[in-house]
Amino acid sequence: VSFDADEGDAIDSNGTLTINGGKIYAFANPNSGDAGLDSQNGTYINGGTIIATGNMSDAISNESKQNYLFASFQTVNADTLIAIKDQDDKIITAFQTGRKIQNLFYSSSDLKAKSYKLYTGGTIEGEEENGLYTKIQSYSGGEELSYRNIGSMNESSSQNTIGILLIWITEIVLFVGLSVYYIIRKKRSVNAF
Repeated sequence: VSFDADEGDAIDSNGTLTINGGKIYAFANPNSGDAGLDSQNGTYINGGTIIATGNMSDAISNESKQNYLFASFQTVNADTLIAIKDQDDKIITAFQTGRKIQNLFYSSSDLKAKSYKLYTGGTIEGEEENGLYTKIQSYSGGEELSYRNIGSMNESSSQNTIGILLIWITEIVLFVGLSVYYIIRKKRSVNAF
């Protein structure tokens, strides 16, 4: 969204927003409370590389098939490098903001860890396109950024797995219980004769 605009979400759908692939750079107006991705009936991320920034968060569906990180933090000024590392301190990606932001959404097939750290500043070497760094050779320095995790498919997936497991256990217990009941009932009927 242009700096000259009074407001505006970067991608705004009055229906459902589904992303299955490609590269998407979605930057909301930096001077309004708008989101990088906004939809009325749900946003589904199933593939591709997506980076979206804004000053507001819009929920991503737990039914999305690709992992994502959605972080909220104190305002980060324009032209600040933000780096994402995994739980093992491996650099995943980095992004040079072209505007001040309070929310960062990132999704790609590279997101596989359970937790991530965000850093601002530092020195980076790698290929860059529209502010997004890929094929990073090195990253050093930087200050860890405190953030609130608005959403992450890793968390949602583990919660869904636990829920499904509990349902299966419940069904198995009910099946075993009913089987035992019918076996005992059948034996009693036979003994009655």
